[in-house]
Amino acid sequence: MKRFLFIMLMVLATLGAFAQATILYRDSVTILYSPPAVLPVLLPGESTHYDIWLWDMSQGSPPLTSTVGWIYVDSAPTLSQYVITPTDPRREYAVGVQFIHVRTDGIETASDFAVTTNPADIDAAGVPGVPFVYAPATTGKPGKVRNLRDAGT
Repeated sequence: MKRFLFIMLMVLATLGAFAQATILYRDSVTILYSPPAVLPVLLPGESTHYDIWLWDMSQGSPPLTSTVGWIYVDSAPTLSQYVITPTDPRREYAVGVQFIHVRTDGIETASDFAVTTNPADIDAAGVPGVPFVYAPATTGKPGKVRNLRDAGT
């Protein structure tokens, strides 16, 4: 009996280790993010914005240092962005946000990514408060079955 309980405890501990990521099934979401800890001092004519990117999780873990492979979604001047996840094919997507400083001469300086799968970028007091990815909820309603009948056997 002790051996059985020990094995069950080990199985539960193993399952808990794999339950790190929360998948939110939504077609559209509004993501929130906080500004960088140190904001640049803006001179007249300079501006800032946030670039929003999606990463197809079927490609593996997202790179944190480059936008190569990321899907550009939009640019936002505010600290929130409405995002529509691609619905075909149905896959999981991580979200990346990058702070951009635009100088008066047009040169852009980008910050490092804040990525939803990086625990350091998640507000532990927030919702869901853990690394997460999005997956589309719309799968389409299948058609109803036809020609319901008795098999006669």
